[in-house]
Amino acid sequence: MKIEGTRRWSGKVLLGCAVLLPSMLTAAPSSAQKATPYAWQTVPFGGGGYVDGFVYHPRAKDILYTRTDIGGLYRYDYEAKRWLPLLDHLSRQDGDLMGVLGIALDPANPDRVYAACGLYLTRIIHRGLADGA
Repeated sequence: MKIEGTRRWSGKVLLGCAVLLPSMLTAAPSSAQKATPYAWQTVPFGGGGYVDGFVYHPRAKDILYTRTDIGGLYRYDYEAKRWLPLLDHLSRQDGDLMGVLGIALDPANPDRVYAACGLYLTRIIHRGLADGA
């Protein structure tokens, strides 16, 4: 085994790296490597609270629902590109039902959606007791 030859070979590799590395660090990126800036924008939603669930219909195209913790249930209108509120018809007394706990879709009927609502049961209990129920 020649130790001197190994040292010369290692020295050549180190010299080659010392020559190539600075040129690699200072080289300008090609046009394919330049990143285009991303434009961050807010998403118009119109609801309140946390958006904590999205459900696509399993068989029908372009049917998307979302739920919020206090803002209700929404269906996305792909043509108008906006969310349609489905529980805004509730009265102030039924405002506790705006907390949607879960969404279930009927696979056979794309126009049917089920929602488990009523996140704040303590208010309902207190209101019932106050009403004499």
